Amino acid sequence: MPDAIEPFVAAARAELLSRVAAQVAAERLTVDYYRIRRRISWPLPIEDAGMLAFPVRQLTASYPWDTWMSWALEERLMTLGWAGEWEGEERCRELVGRDLIALAGWRRYGPGVLNGLPLGHFMRTMARALHQWAWLPASVDANVRNACSFVLDSYRTYLREERQGWENLAEGERERTAISNIVLIGKIGLALAGRLIADRDRDATDAYVAELIRTTMRHRSTDSRSEGICYDGYVLDFVADWLDGAPDALQAEVLAEPGLREVAERAACMGAPGDLMIVPPLGDVEPLEMPFHVSGSAKLLGRLELPRAAWYLRRLALTGWRADALGAIGSLASVPAAEEPPLVVQLPSVGLMRTGWEAGDLAVAMSAHDSRQGHLQGDNGSIVIGKRGRWLIDDPGYQQYLETAERTFTLGTRAHNHPVVHGHAAALREARLPMVLERDADGARQMLDISACYPDEAGVERAVRSVWLASDRLVIVADRLRLRSDAIVSYAWHGHAEAGWWAEDGRALIEMDGDLLWIRCLQQTLTQADINRLPGSRGQLTLCTTLHVDVDATIVWAFGSRTAVDGLMLKPDGLMLRLGDGRRLALS
Repeated sequence: MPDAIEPFVAAARAELLSRVAAQVAAERLTVDYYRIRRRISWPLPIEDAGMLAFPVRQLTASYPWDTWMSWALEERLMTLGWAGEWEGEERCRELVGRDLIALAGWRRYGPGVLNGLPLGHFMRTMARALHQWAWLPASVDANVRNACSFVLDSYRTYLREERQGWENLAEGERERTAISNIVLIGKIGLALAGRLIADRDRDATDAYVAELIRTTMRHRSTDSRSEGICYDGYVLDFVADWLDGAPDALQAEVLAEPGLREVAERAACMGAPGDLMIVPPLGDVEPLEMPFHVSGSAKLLGRLELPRAAWYLRRLALTGWRADALGAIGSLASVPAAEEPPLVVQLPSVGLMRTGWEAGDLAVAMSAHDSRQGHLQGDNGSIVIGKRGRWLIDDPGYQQYLETAERTFTLGTRAHNHPVVHGHAAALREARLPMVLERDADGARQMLDISACYPDEAGVERAVRSVWLASDRLVIVADRLRLRSDAIVSYAWHGHAEAGWWAEDGRALIEMDGDLLWIRCLQQTLTQADINRLPGSRGQLTLCTTLHVDVDATIVWAFGSRTAVDGLMLKPDGLMLRLGDGRRLALS
C-alpha cells in the first residue's frame, strides 16, 4: 500500500482486509433471510441454489431465497476479490475462482426480470469480477462468459420487446413498473453481462438502459417516482457499476442528468444525529441490512463532484459498508473536497430539521410524498425523532410480505403516527405538496396538508400537521382538523424497539441508555394503560390513545425534556402556544 495513500482510502482497505480471514476459513455461507426470520447455512462452493423447502408459512415463491442469497454471495466474492487485487493473496484468488466457476454453472439466477434483484446481482457479480480483476484465470473467464451467454439468450426476446415498447411508452403504470428498482436492477445486470461478452445486442441494450436510468433519476429527484432513500440508493448502486465501462456518449448523457447527482447526495442530509447511517425509517428503509445507498455514493465519488457525499461518507463507520463500496473507496487515487449539508432540507419523500449532526443534537423527519412506487407507504405526515444514532420516536420502517399480524403492524391503521379519524388512517398518497419548510430565529417548522390522504368516509375536510423543532430539547406537533362532524381521533406513537417506557403525571416517557424523551398531549392525560405492544411488533412498544374532538380541533403533542414539555401553555382559543422560554407559536 503506498505510503502517501489518503487516510480515508487506507481505512477502507483496512476494513475490507479485516474481513478476509473469516471468508478464507469459511466452509459454509450463512445467509440471513431476515425479512422472514430464517438463517440458512449453505455448503461452499454453492453449485445450485434452487428453491428451498424450509417451511415458511404462506411462502411459495423463490423471491426471498434468491435475493438474500445473491447479496451474501456477492459480499463474499467482493471481499475475497479485492483482497486478491490489493494484496495479491493467492488463497483469496483461488477461492474467488472456485466460487465463480460454481456460480457460472447454475442454470437459474432468480425468478426473472420482473423479480430481477437476484438476476441483477448474480450477473453483476460475475461481470464485475472479470472487469475488475485481470488475475482471474482463463478457466474462470470461459465459464463466466458461457453463463452470461446462456442468460442473455434466455432474455433476448424479452429485452427486444421491452426496448420496442419503451419507444412509444406514455407515462403511467407501465413506466412505473419499468423503472421500479426490481425491474431496472435486473436489466442493468443483463446489460453488464452483454457488455462483458460483446453480445450482438449490447449496444441496443446499453442505449435502452441509459434511457431508463435517465428517466429514473429524473423522476427520483422529485416525489413522483421516488422509492425512498434505500431503494433509490439501491438503483444508484447498480447505475454506478453500469457507468464503469459504458460507451462514452451514453456515460456522458447519464452523468449530465441532474437527478443523478441529487440522488447520490441525498443520504448525506438524512441520518440520525450521532450515526448518519441510520436514515429515517419512513417507507421501506433498512439501512443496516441494505446499505446500497452508501455503495452507490461511494462508487460515484470518483466520477462526479459530490461534496456532500464526500462529507457524509467520511463520517460513517466503515464497519457497516458492503465490500464493493469499500473496494470503490479503496481504489481511489484521491477523495474530493467535502461540504456540510444544510440543517433544514426538503427531499423527495421526506422533510428534515436538525439542530446539528452530533450525538447530542436532535433531528425530526416527516414523510411527505405523492409517489406511487412500491416502497413508499401511506405514511404522509408521520414523523420520527432522532438522537444519539437512533430514532426514539420510531416507525416500523419496512413492510412484512407475509399475510400475518406483522404485516398489519407495518402497513395497517396503526402503523404510523398521523391522526386516525373514525378508524381511518391518512393512507392515500395524496399529500398536497410541497411541504412548507421554514427556519428562523425561533427554530424550524414543517407544515403538510394531508387532507386528501383520508378516504371520504373519514369525514375530514381539512387536516394539516405542523411540526416545530423549537430547540435541542423540544419538538412540537400540532394537528389542525376540520371535520364534518364530531369525531374519534386516535394516535399510535411507536418508540425505538430497545427503549423503555413509563408514564406519570399525565405524561409518557421513552428512555434509552439514559436519554429521556418525555411525551405530552395538551388535550389528553396519558397513563401507563396507553402503552401497548401491538400484535406483530418485533419489539417496539406503542403509545396508543384516543380523543373525542369537535368539528374544529387542534391537538398538540410535545416531545422533549420534562421541563420543556411541562412549560407549554395553550391559549384558550387553542390557536396560540406559549413556550416555557416565553416564545409564542401560532398554530393556525
